[in-house]
Amino acid sequence: MIEFVGCKAAIVLVALLQASQANPRYIREASEDPDYVTVTTQYGAVRGSNYNISDSHDLTVFLGVPYAQPPVGELRLAAPERVKPWRPDVHNATKHGAQCVQRVIRGEPVLEGVPFSEDCLFLDIYATR
Repeated sequence: MIEFVGCKAAIVLVALLQASQANPRYIREASEDPDYVTVTTQYGAVRGSNYNISDSHDLTVFLGVPYAQPPVGELRLAAPERVKPWRPDVHNATKHGAQCVQRVIRGEPVLEGVPFSEDCLFLDIYATR
């Protein structure tokens, strides 16, 4: 029974990882002129995008939302520290944040043109409406 539960967990993990690699380009193609939405968090306001992807499905997207302080300088290789509030500014969450530095195999289409940085602790949030 333990092996079966572990197998199911591994399948779910792989499915989640695959879903996280979905290319947002397809969402952009569904609606080139998104509405913008601003929500207030304990750290400050965040501006995202609303997309109509079909007659019965709307999607709210927040891209590149920081969840921790950039792991640079003294914070390099340390546990993540809580992000500092950006109030009164509004964080523009309409573009992806940088990807963490990694080895890129030439010709890898998923990573071509993607900016890399040590400052890469960002979330992309997708919510249906």
